[in-house]
Amino acid sequence: DDIMLVGKAKTLEHLTWLTTSLEKDIECGNYEKALNSVDKLLSECDGKYGLYCKRVEVQCYMGDLAAAYEYAESVMPQLIGYNEAEYSYMLAFIDRFNNDMASAKLLLKTSATLSPDNEAFSSAMKLVQDMVAAKQDADNSFRCGEYNEAANKYKHILQMDPRNRVYRSVILSNQATCRVRLREYEVALKLLMQAVEVDPLHYKAYI
Repeated sequence: DDIMLVGKAKTLEHLTWLTTSLEKDIECGNYEKALNSVDKLLSECDGKYGLYCKRVEVQCYMGDLAAAYEYAESVMPQLIGYNEAEYSYMLAFIDRFNNDMASAKLLLKTSATLSPDNEAFSSAMKLVQDMVAAKQDADNSFRCGEYNEAANKYKHILQMDPRNRVYRSVILSNQATCRVRLREYEVALKLLMQAVEVDPLHYKAYI
């Protein structure tokens, strides 16, 4: 019995270390290492539902949205009927990083309805709502010809979801458009170069 207790203690200590390493790697932007840590935890833990979400999150941070969606689909049979709220949350996270905010909001609404006490779901919903509202406010300023004000608002928006490559690229491109209207062409060019660097697939930055 003592040997079993020692073994469980060592296993718990190891899993705690892996979890701490995972969060640290995410914070530092070491996403490849973070993905390896998630996979190790998945192979060693019984309660995997939260880890499925974490793996999808890391893949989104890496910008590999296709792989994130493929993984979410692969674990769907294990979640549907058991933890559908988490499955909806995973898809919403991918949609958010694909700049499909309307779909993300609908999916998060499903998650929140199924698990109303889950703080992660409610926080994610608030973030998406705030992002949409902030962008609409900046867009309105641009449409009113208030280009400097719009540019400053877009700059503030960049801090709302700093790991979201597609969203950041769109906002940087919008900032650049404001600077073009203000005839600040060098600033606009630098912003467009940043937009392409963040997300090379954002075609508007090339126009």
